Parts: sequence; C-alpha cells; structure tokens
Amino acid sequence: ASFAPYRLALSIVSSSDLTPKPLTTYVIVRGDGRQEPGVSDEHGHTHHLGAEDYEVVKVFAEEGVTSVDRSTKWIDAAP
Repeated sequence: ASFAPYRLALSIVSSSDLTPKPLTTYVIVRGDGRQEPGVSDEHGHTHHLGAEDYEVVKVFAEEGVTSVDRSTKWIDAAP
C-alpha cells in the first residue's frame, strides 16, 4: 500500500453531530470484496488504503457512526 499511487484514510464520525469517533471498530470492504478490519485512531481516522486505481469502498461500523470524509487527499504518485 505504501507504493500505491492512490492513498487515503477515512474519518469515522458520529452520525448525529459529526464529531470524530476515536477507537471505533470498523470493517472496510474494498472494491474487489476484500475486507479490512480496523480500529480508528485517537482522531477517528481509519488505516490508510492504497490502490493502483480509484475504487469504491464501503465502511461498516457500529450504529450511530458513519464515515463521510477523507482524512487525506488523493495523491498522484508515491513520494
């Protein structure tokens, strides 16, 4: 993932007031069906996803939690 041209992390937030949800268990389902479980960090961010091409992902977390924002911007190439 560190050499993938596209990288991002998502923010896990409260559905009601959009505040960050630290230490929340989640599962990211990648475009090809792979499942990547994790726990959000102290700022509510997921682990970084790396991909060769743009892809649609789904995020599942506990009730009352959503993921709506990227915490990092897409980059064109690895540094």
